[in-house]
Amino acid sequence: MLWAYQGWLRRHEGLARVLLRLTRVCQRITFVLMVAALAVVPRLLAALVPAAAMLGCLMVMALLGRTRTVSWRAMSLMFSVGVPWAVVVALLTRVVAGWAGVKVSDDGAGIALAAFIEEAGKLAPLVVAAMVAPGRVRRFAAVDWVLLGFALGAGFTVAEDGARRLIPPGPLAQAIGEKLLSYSLNPWTSGEFTMSSGGWTTQILDHTDASGPMIPGHQVWTMTLAAAIALGIALWRTRRVAARLVAWAPVPAVLTLAVSDHAAYNASARSWASAAWAGQGHDGFPEWMLDLWQALGQGRSAVPVSACLLVLCLLVDARRRLRAGELGITGPEVPRPPALGTLGGPSMVRAPLEAMTALAVFSFSDLLVIARAYGKRDLSRGERMVWGHTTAAWVLGVRRQAMSATTPGLEPGARWGFAVAALAMSSLVALGCLWQGITMARAIGPELFYGDDASTSSYFAGLLDALAAFWDELGPAGQILMIATAVMLLMTAGWSLALALAVTGAASWTMTHGRGLASFIHDPAAATSSYLSNVTAGQLAWDLFDFALTFIPGSVFGAGAHTIARTTARDMAANRAAMRQAAAARTQAQHVAESQAAHTRAARVKEQLPATKRNKRKAVSSDRYNDALSGWSKDRPPGFLDPNVEEVLQVTDEMGHPRTSHYVDQGVPGKYFASHAERQMALNAKWPRIGVSKPMCPDCQGWFRSLAQYQRRDWYVTDPDGTWIFRTDGSVVTSSGLQVSSGQPIPEIY
Repeated sequence: MLWAYQGWLRRHEGLARVLLRLTRVCQRITFVLMVAALAVVPRLLAALVPAAAMLGCLMVMALLGRTRTVSWRAMSLMFSVGVPWAVVVALLTRVVAGWAGVKVSDDGAGIALAAFIEEAGKLAPLVVAAMVAPGRVRRFAAVDWVLLGFALGAGFTVAEDGARRLIPPGPLAQAIGEKLLSYSLNPWTSGEFTMSSGGWTTQILDHTDASGPMIPGHQVWTMTLAAAIALGIALWRTRRVAARLVAWAPVPAVLTLAVSDHAAYNASARSWASAAWAGQGHDGFPEWMLDLWQALGQGRSAVPVSACLLVLCLLVDARRRLRAGELGITGPEVPRPPALGTLGGPSMVRAPLEAMTALAVFSFSDLLVIARAYGKRDLSRGERMVWGHTTAAWVLGVRRQAMSATTPGLEPGARWGFAVAALAMSSLVALGCLWQGITMARAIGPELFYGDDASTSSYFAGLLDALAAFWDELGPAGQILMIATAVMLLMTAGWSLALALAVTGAASWTMTHGRGLASFIHDPAAATSSYLSNVTAGQLAWDLFDFALTFIPGSVFGAGAHTIARTTARDMAANRAAMRQAAAARTQAQHVAESQAAHTRAARVKEQLPATKRNKRKAVSSDRYNDALSGWSKDRPPGFLDPNVEEVLQVTDEMGHPRTSHYVDQGVPGKYFASHAERQMALNAKWPRIGVSKPMCPDCQGWFRSLAQYQRRDWYVTDPDGTWIFRTDGSVVTSSGLQVSSGQPIPEIY
């Protein structure tokens, strides 16, 4: 991808210079705006702490995900999507609260709706990706789900805690400070809430007491739920009845744990007595949910469950890559996982051992390939950086290739089936969470603890009114500064100008009209009637102008972007073609190297044959692991495969290749040519890259040409004259490099 982009820029040098200057200008403007915003906007520095910490944690997760196939750009883009999506989830919570007949400030909304809607809703962008790009998502590695889920949850944490820190703290928050939250580079503990077992009084007097309820940051349960989805998909694809039955369990189980932790912690946060309420029982809060929360350590089960599922996802990916064979290998000289399958034993024991070994070996080999690229001494420092970055992207491509090879189903039917399944399953989960959340919210009502309303709203939907008040207090200058800073940051994260303007415009409009929007969501009919009865003509015109000014510029820029895209369609198509050609060239070079290695082995084995008159005429063929000897006699030296001439003749007839007679056929037409070592090896080799110790005869050249079309895979055969490439379309690259088109005869070599 990187080299293709650089090639495109080389063809458009003027545009490249403009883009470079624009990038530098944008970076400087972003820095200046950020400094100005920090100086002008109160508490902005404290609000940016979650963003910096979560970005660092995302980098740590990218390093831990040694089997990932998604790029850092995809992860950071999903992270930036999670921030505005948190606002959407908060607004949806307010809407559902109106349906349930409770206020946002009620315990029913803060405990039940916050738990059910937030935990299920955070992964909605990933579901959208599965429906929009099902072909790519269905080929995800299991760890890809984990990383993108973590990114979405981290974005939610940034939005919620960032908004909480922007709002001026109340008396209780001033007394406690921000000790309830701790941020670090540990992805599992960063952003976690901890409370004292003695209630808010103990919390105020002793910040260090964290023996009570706790809940991790949103990123932990979100990535855990995404891991459950990945493991469910992996179990389903085994096509075993028992595994498919178990495949339905991970997602409901993890979602139940997440909702229970979330609801019980929010209940504790709303009680002066903290966790003491759990032993008293309260109407509206399900007993099973309370018992589950207490049995699992009052929120302390999230981290070990999440870590275990991450390890399982890594092992699943490593085993998939192992099953892909040569498609998962990054080079001929890198370490390869040992063949533990030959040891025997039950598959329940052997499979985990194979997966653990493969994970260790593949992780080491990938790092080794990338380290070698960055350490090439014959390149300058800048060239080493480019070469290392390109190699890292190529390693990701090898992993994607392995995941694609082990993904069942035929396109395009499989991708649309995946999209429909994603829509159906997510709709089922959404409806279930809505029903259960509304039912529980109504049962709890305004107060779970009668006369014990100790805290302010502790969930995102409850913060929107206070956030709107904060936005009004900034004034026009502060609002413009915040909008400009947000636009530049989103563009730095990879968003387009149109999308950045649209999102920031919608967010600013929502905060400006927060109170009116909250009234409309709670009672649309009453809010509309009140607005129409009180609004003046001038106010109506201003509101319409404000709405248009907010949402139309994004559309205009978007239309301009579409126009530019249409004018550069040819360049983009050329880019994609160049990328495909580069990938094909890389793959071909690797396959040629493997075929040449097989020829080296075949030549060595041929030299080691006993020096007899009979063996002098023999040819040896190899696939780097096994060896075949020409002829049909079973009287042959040890270490060679058994002759399979009858099978070769059968395949010859099936693919329509004519049998060429020879005077030593012994009454079976074509038997002599069928006994050639390379043909016997072709039907024994797992991968179509072999070598032979003697030059191929013309009949074998035609036979491999037919075999490539029959099996629909390219064949690479190296003999002493060079490497032959037989393609699926009937074209041939001879050992001398001559290109022979489909339908043209292969010229004889003298």
